[in-house]
Amino acid sequence: MPSLLDLPSDRPRQRVPLFQGGSRIRVLPGSMAAGLGEFCRRQGITKFMAVYSALCAWLQRVTWTTDIVVGTVVANRRQSQWQEVVGYCANTVALRLELSDVETGEQLLHRARQTVCEAYDHQDVPFERVIGALKGRRDIDSPHVFNVMIVWEDDPLRELRLEGLSIRPFPIDDVAVELDLTLLVVNGVGGLELVMLYDRALFDSGTVDRMLAQIELILNGLMENSGSRLLDLPLLTQEERRQMLAEWSRSPVNV
Repeated sequence: MPSLLDLPSDRPRQRVPLFQGGSRIRVLPGSMAAGLGEFCRRQGITKFMAVYSALCAWLQRVTWTTDIVVGTVVANRRQSQWQEVVGYCANTVALRLELSDVETGEQLLHRARQTVCEAYDHQDVPFERVIGALKGRRDIDSPHVFNVMIVWEDDPLRELRLEGLSIRPFPIDDVAVELDLTLLVVNGVGGLELVMLYDRALFDSGTVDRMLAQIELILNGLMENSGSRLLDLPLLTQEERRQMLAEWSRSPVNV
């Protein structure tokens, strides 16, 4: 297994983790969320696979690595005897995506589909057994197999109304985190949301906002032209591009 992803952070990693995290939300434009379903049907993939592809393309760009391991969670209820069981039966799965020979968006989408399907075929293997099998086989300073995770969540009841009472969830700014980044893809009645849980010891909220914007840009680039080269997918917003070309390039340099 490869080493953990070396993510660009605002501060160096502390020796003792504090598990203090935050969350940032980005709602995808309605037209983009609506078009994503048709795009996925044409490509023969799920929406999860599409967002996972965009996440991995972003990770490749910011870490300059082609061997990317991202965790996810599966319901683990494929057996009929578990269908009616009440409780938390989920299992963690590691998705390892090799991009050294992937050049275009279409190749990325195909490889992501293959990776997710193969991982789901082995989803019944307890993650503890995977960790045990890896002990002694990789030189690591962390007990984690991955430090980035992506999770799909269906949220059909975003707002609950009862007689004389209105209930709706509020975002929680302070959360406990074990990983550097966890991307929640929330499929709600109002559209598709990207929610990033992050380690506040490593990242500022503004940095995470830019991460979400860049992931959205890459996803939109895949939808508009899946045949483009991965390195040509957009990573800067129009405002960031304007700032870089119009402001920073004109800044005087003292020698």
